Amino acid sequence: QERPEHTGRWVLSGMIAIGLGPMVASIVQMADGRRGAAPNFVPVGLAQLVAVAGALGAVVLYHPDLSEVEDRMAEAAGAGGAPGQPVPFERSAGRRLLIMGCLLMGLLRGFGIAAIEAVMALLFEDTFHWDQRATGVVIGAVFLCCIPLKIVHRALGPSLPVAQWIRLLAALAMLGCCLLSAQACGTKSNMCACTLVLAGALLFPTLYLGESLACGIMHQHVLPAGSRFDGNHCQLYYNIAQGLGRFLGPWTARFVVQIAGQNSFAIQQATICLVFVLIFESFVNPTMQTHKR
Repeated sequence: QERPEHTGRWVLSGMIAIGLGPMVASIVQMADGRRGAAPNFVPVGLAQLVAVAGALGAVVLYHPDLSEVEDRMAEAAGAGGAPGQPVPFERSAGRRLLIMGCLLMGLLRGFGIAAIEAVMALLFEDTFHWDQRATGVVIGAVFLCCIPLKIVHRALGPSLPVAQWIRLLAALAMLGCCLLSAQACGTKSNMCACTLVLAGALLFPTLYLGESLACGIMHQHVLPAGSRFDGNHCQLYYNIAQGLGRFLGPWTARFVVQIAGQNSFAIQQATICLVFVLIFESFVNPTMQTHKR
């Protein structure tokens, strides 16, 4: 029952890293101080080396010894909690459907977040003529809005079931999509930029938290070890879905903005949020409710 919460922490760490990346790179570029000169990427490369060395050091110093830890995944996934006992076909079919739904939600989350990140950078730099350094700092700060939302969810999480949280977060994401439209931006460039920042501050953290809860649900319903839908396989599929979404999102979003305009991009993002909810209500939630009985 704790897997959605633990998965949320894991996804949060990735979102914090994604937010800090452009901020650190922009701050390092600002320290260079040469306006108008070609960007110097050597300091950014050194910062990358420091980050990689820090991650390696953290693994060496703090990663626990798992040699004597038993894997309870198969035991928890078996029917009645019996180790190695196969899951009945009708239950395994429902779990497969739930897992595939959660993977599609992960793909949509990766696509949506990468798309809004790319379009915000495009509009800030090309339309509002922001400096690249300022763009990086603002986009990184928008990503870090997931931290206060996580604090709120941690405090209020028990007051609502997981399904209600996912619906609430999807509704907030839809509100952020409305703010992406040209009509919401207005005519003044400064006001429009602030509106886009607000839209990103709504979209980034709500998509992150809603999908991380769905990923936790997926790990609650994995099949026993040896299945193509056991814990290890499902995590692999999840990483592939996330990577595919983050690959498709940026260039698709920039293509939509450049060909059809900002309003079409807002419609695209709203469609992603709507499909996200429809997948949850059609594939994930029904199976989850069935397994609770």
